[in-house]
Amino acid sequence: MNNENGPENVAVDMARFMNYGSHAEQLAIPLLNNFNVIKSENPQVVFVSSAEAFVYQVVSDGPLRSEETFDDRVNLVVRNTKEYMKQQNMDDVDKSFFFYKDYKNDTFGFKVYVQDLILTMDNQKKVVRQLNAYFVEPRFNDFYQVTVSAGPFSMPTQMLKLGTVDLENDQITKILDTMMDNVLNNLKYR
Repeated sequence: MNNENGPENVAVDMARFMNYGSHAEQLAIPLLNNFNVIKSENPQVVFVSSAEAFVYQVVSDGPLRSEETFDDRVNLVVRNTKEYMKQQNMDDVDKSFFFYKDYKNDTFGFKVYVQDLILTMDNQKKVVRQLNAYFVEPRFNDFYQVTVSAGPFSMPTQMLKLGTVDLENDQITKILDTMMDNVLNNLKYR
């Protein structure tokens, strides 16, 4: 009988965390202009950088299970993220996380979602807009999330249009969309 916190599970967890970084080393993750790399202590965060009010990161969620499809994992991540947002008492969760587009480069296929995080900070409502692109790296069958985000902006905001994508009139989303396309176009194997 295995103890949940026994040495067997600790060793398995340690190996899994080490695999996040070693598997991600095969990826050529582009650095956006004027962004500075930030060191992360979280083993799942394989890359993070920032510039002014923008953050860009790549997170590993480990390999797909043998019976799991890419769409299964995307749906699970979306469901879990919405549940977490509800537990954190964020506003309009069902309208704040939605599918945006499919995207492909020469190596990977992505599903891109928009997420508006409406939260209370310092007794004031604020919003962070982020684009999340999910993909599977086929060599190790690892699932990744690429995120570009902007904010927080005070609410109500004229900086962006919540719950929708309007690239003609919403400069923040237009910038995020351009950043995401640039990252996804240049994300490949070393």
